Amino acid sequence: MVSIIENTLTTLKALKPNLSQVYLRSDNSSCYHCGYLLLSLPIISGRTGVKITRYDFNKPQAGTDIGDCRVAVLKSHMHRFLNEGNDIKTASDMKTAIESYGGVKGCYAAVCQVQPSAQTMTRSEERR
Repeated sequence: MVSIIENTLTTLKALKPNLSQVYLRSDNSSCYHCGYLLLSLPIISGRTGVKITRYDFNKPQAGTDIGDCRVAVLKSHMHRFLNEGNDIKTASDMKTAIESYGGVKGCYAAVCQVQPSAQTMTRSEERR
């Protein structure tokens, strides 16, 4: 998740050089409540030059979010790609499908890889 946020902010900064701060919002999935993710936010801000001012979570059972609507459009776009006889087996294939036919307005795709050398936080062993 950290790699995705960092890539997103790096891309946004390249597209909008005057961008100085952002508010992040995610759904309420448990994977986003990870302490390592939250502790990484200042590091991501420093690396990207974009200050993460807030990180908000949707309320549980709050209904469909704008993110769900965007994903539905992307899924339809990928189904069109599949219906034309193409395969989607890897992350790179998914990126190709999303970018096909001129892409989806306002959506960008990237294939991110974790860079262990960029890891600055490590888990300490549990105390007994």
